[in-house]
Amino acid sequence: MHGGCPTKEIHMLQVLLKITGGKFIPEIQVPESITILEVKQQIEVLIKVEVDRQTLKFNNEELKNDKTIADYDIKSSADVALEVTPMPGDPRYDIVVKLSYQDGPVTVRQTSLVAEMRAKVARLWGIPLKNTTLKMGSIMIDDDEAPVSAYYLCPGCVIEAEIKAYR
Repeated sequence: MHGGCPTKEIHMLQVLLKITGGKFIPEIQVPESITILEVKQQIEVLIKVEVDRQTLKFNNEELKNDKTIADYDIKSSADVALEVTPMPGDPRYDIVVKLSYQDGPVTVRQTSLVAEMRAKVARLWGIPLKNTTLKMGSIMIDDDEAPVSAYYLCPGCVIEAEIKAYR
């Protein structure tokens, strides 16, 4: 009791969303009262994809920005599909590739294949392509046939290059 009135504990259910659609599946935990627009804003912070380029779907239904997680009856550990609209004109942009002893820009397009990006990294530092491994945080960028957009690589993002021992 507070001031003669009973206090009411407010409990907000947290929902864990698995954002599918790319080569890795980021997860975010949100209250069920959050709007879809606010979810998109969290996704923008997480993977650097602008809100206006995101379409979220649950059970093949496009989620509207002004609705909440609860409105769609999305439960914890649900898979929410993310579709990303390509940047207009498929522009070139630089990503930063970090090697243990230096950093360097590599220019890509969203439609560039991972294999093409790996080849540019190998040329940049004069290392054999087969000895180059790329990753972003703990995510291996290893599907050479996938476009870089499948890994949500965006202008200015940072990836790490590792060189395996020469044989």
